[in-house]
Amino acid sequence: MSLSGKIETTANAATIVVAVLICTAFVKSYLLPKPVLHQPAVVSASEVGRGKNVDGHLLGVDWTKNHRTLVLAISTTCHYCKDSVPFYRKLGGAGFKMLAVLPQSVLEGQQYLRRCRCAC
Repeated sequence: MSLSGKIETTANAATIVVAVLICTAFVKSYLLPKPVLHQPAVVSASEVGRGKNVDGHLLGVDWTKNHRTLVLAISTTCHYCKDSVPFYRKLGGAGFKMLAVLPQSVLEGQQYLRRCRCAC
């Protein structure tokens, strides 16, 4: 096979690979359903209590329907939690539900998460 034949074959193969990648991106972006970001579930640490289990009966969460749930223990006054907000946002679209447990009141926790636009 001549050099021009090899170049043509390589170019054709590269064109096919790029076309497949573009089609895959199109299908993922426009045809597949996007994950739904749910309103955060917030639980006050005082509701959980010292030494109690965080179970579905206490929180009103049906764990069997959630499949995968990430429980975050955060505080409105913790600067590490505030610094981690971009990470929490990124986690929000990862296909699992997030539950935030805060030592503050439920109302204060909901306001904090709304301000942060955190999907937990």
